[in-house]
Amino acid sequence: MSHKSALRALAPVALLWAALVPLAGCGRDYKQQLAPLTGTVTYKGKPVVGAFMTFLPPDTALRPAIARTDASGNYVMETYEPRDGASVGSGLLAISLRGPSKKIKPGMGEAALEQLADAGDPSIPIKYFSHEKSGLKFDVKARTNNRYDIELVD
Repeated sequence: MSHKSALRALAPVALLWAALVPLAGCGRDYKQQLAPLTGTVTYKGKPVVGAFMTFLPPDTALRPAIARTDASGNYVMETYEPRDGASVGSGLLAISLRGPSKKIKPGMGEAALEQLADAGDPSIPIKYFSHEKSGLKFDVKARTNNRYDIELVD
């Protein structure tokens, strides 16, 4: 992956962080207890690569955790720092992944790609894009490594 394509892949994560930071306030809320939350996401028996995940804690005053799946479909949630986990308690998970834009044609050049870049069709069932509709509710327990492997179904 080139440096430019890696930056483009991280753009949605940066935009979400920019939107969430004002909601969470400055600095870490030390009342927010975190625990490790990891696992693997698969769909039709194959790893889901590059999916963006958000875990919403039950208390809306607490900061959500985010993750991006790797080449094997593995994820590690983070709230304030890399790999620091998610809020302890029961929370809702959403997963989103879209394919390449159909507007971008091969050979258009980097400048055109940047101008036309937009989300393509969903690569996983769209119900997983919503915290309320995904059906993914996890109980993160304190002082333990929480592992939830997720098999997405149609």
